[in-house]
Formats: sequence, C-alpha cells, structure tokens
Amino acid sequence: MQIQSLAGAASLLLAFFVNRECLATPHARDGFYLSLGSGLGAEWYASTAHNSFYDPSIDYTNHQSGPVATLSLMLGLPLRPGLALGVGGLTSAAWLSSPKRTMNGEHVSWEDGGGPYVNFFAMAGAFVDYYPRRELGWHVQALAGYAALAFGDFSDEAPGGLGLMAGVGHDWWVSNTCSAGFLARLSYANMHAKGAPYSDGHGGSSAEHDTVVSPTLEASFTCH
Repeated sequence: MQIQSLAGAASLLLAFFVNRECLATPHARDGFYLSLGSGLGAEWYASTAHNSFYDPSIDYTNHQSGPVATLSLMLGLPLRPGLALGVGGLTSAAWLSSPKRTMNGEHVSWEDGGGPYVNFFAMAGAFVDYYPRRELGWHVQALAGYAALAFGDFSDEAPGGLGLMAGVGHDWWVSNTCSAGFLARLSYANMHAKGAPYSDGHGGSSAEHDTVVSPTLEASFTCH
C-alpha cells in the first residue's frame, strides 16, 4: 500500500515537471510567416531636376518634410527556426510642409494653390526577418526592392528606383503561433524620373531625381 502511494506521488511529481517543461518549451517560429504592421513617423523628401532645354540649362531643387502614416505586409517561409525569407511591401502617405524650392541656387516661389502637399510612397521586394534567439522576442528585419512615389515635384512621370528598409523590434506571444509587438524602421529610396521629350525638334527632356528618408515606429502582428 505504501509502495503504491509512493508510486502515485512519484507519478504526479513527474507529470508536474513534464508539464512545466512543456510550458517552458520555446515557440518554434518555424511555420508560414505572415506579418502586418502599421504606424506613424516622419518623412524627409528631396527632389532635384535638370532642364537642358534652356541655355544655360536650369537646375531645380525642392525640400519638404512632415508626418507619415504607414502600412506593411510581409509573407514568407522559414529557412530555419527564427529565420524567415519572403516578399513584402510597405506603403505610406505623408503630409508635407510647404515646398522650399530653388532655381540655379536662388530661392523661388511658384503659385501652386498652397497645398495640401501629400505624397504616396510604396516599396516592394525581398525581405528577411531574423530572431537571434527564437524563444525571445527581439528581431531584426531588412527589405530591398523597387520603390515608387505617386507624385513627383517636377516631372509628370512617377519617380521609381531602389528602395531599402531596415528595422529592429520586439514582440510578445499572444497565442501558440502568433505574436504582437513593435518595430522601429528606417526606409530609404533613391528614385528617378524623366519628363516628356521637348517638342521643339531638338530632342532631349528634363531629368528628375527624388530621395525619401522615413523613420517610423510601428505596431506589428506576426504569425509564424
């Protein structure tokens, strides 16, 4: 009877420790990766243009800045637990300050209705998300791809070019496979556009170069 009691107590004790061990097992982070993000930040926008129609040629610049709201979607597969690779996209809308324009180094003011000055920015490409210790929430993220700006300052064509993003964040488990947290991101884009050819028979066109730099703080929800 005593042996049976001891065996029962030992079984209960073993079950307790096994259960504790199961609860302490790190989440795998080895499934299909889906991440949604949204947040606020700032944008610095700069544009330059060269117009060779005139002699001498004319060079324009413009600088603006303002708050920005963002959305992001990332889809991927695990290369190993804690390391995901896939494709993703970022998009944002910025409310910018009044343009600070120059022409050949001299400040100029153009009649443009006085705003509001809004641009829409998007970036899509390949991303990687890495958790150095998968049982913890800290991770780093990067994306490289194509970026486009819905409204350029000088050219009728939408500027497009290289887009880069780097981020660091932390999340907490809200279920067995999903986590929620925050991401601090820095987005950068180097874009170009070409205006319509001149109609005077001499050929040539205007060339525009646009740069966007945008730091943001975003809330994220990830299943992996």
